[in-house]
Amino acid sequence: MDGLNSHEKEKREEKTSSKFLKLIPLSPEISFMHYKKRFEKNHFQTLKIDDRYFFGIILGDDFRYKDSLGTWRRANRYDIFINKEMGVSKLEFVQSGSYEFLLFGILPGALEKMIESSQTPAYHYLLEIEKKIYKLQANLKIIRRAYDLCIEEREGLQAIGQVYILMELIIKQFLEEASDTSSNRKFDFYEWEIDELLKTSHEIKGYPGRNYSVGGISKKTGISIPRLQAGFKEKHGLTVALFVKERRLKRAEKLIRTTNLNVSEVAYQIGLTSRSYFSRIFKEKYHCTPSEYKKTFSAEDA
Repeated sequence: MDGLNSHEKEKREEKTSSKFLKLIPLSPEISFMHYKKRFEKNHFQTLKIDDRYFFGIILGDDFRYKDSLGTWRRANRYDIFINKEMGVSKLEFVQSGSYEFLLFGILPGALEKMIESSQTPAYHYLLEIEKKIYKLQANLKIIRRAYDLCIEEREGLQAIGQVYILMELIIKQFLEEASDTSSNRKFDFYEWEIDELLKTSHEIKGYPGRNYSVGGISKKTGISIPRLQAGFKEKHGLTVALFVKERRLKRAEKLIRTTNLNVSEVAYQIGLTSRSYFSRIFKEKYHCTPSEYKKTFSAEDA
């Protein structure tokens, strides 16, 4: 019965797919698509992928897509997809949404020439992608370029040039995030990124007990992980994780000094669940355990 229902569902999905979405050739090597539409109810669309490297940027609302293994996954706003695969993908647009994305593909030989002309050996890492999807969040420069390409409706040689520039920016970010040395690069920060960095720093200082992660902060602020780490190093001299750790320890020291909370309660207040881990990192900073530190102030009060 379940198999029959699944089969019927697939048939319904096929019927709701009005036609294949296909990339439009801009040249023998480059294909491109700007898709923008609003749906008021659930809608399925089928996307045909040729045998080429393709790059996708989600500019509108989130939607679901079925990967090559038949698993449904979610595409979030400003996600970038890098893939080399031949086949058909199904896209599901949820109810009442405005959906927009860019897709552009390049033949393997053309991408190899582009990599050779860049004289950046690290670019060759990208050519190893085979039936895999790499997903990352676009930084502001990529988002701006993508929107410019959509708004100006460029055609012919202009469009090809813009697609190449956009592709180069995406590849650069891909390599930076894959490289351990990316955080050592110097970045010029946009005003909005500085505002977000300051806002995030203020939040961590005020609420160090919250659950923070580099990926979570990156998604919340829209700042890519390498730029986020570089911003914290530039402002605080610390990575995001070390900054969170320092603020937690400072709050813990104050709680031990000014309250009657026991060690486990203090650890919980700063967002840690392991008392032994808390005691270890506290001793690394203050050269004594939290219990010993508390006894010092209790003795002074006596």
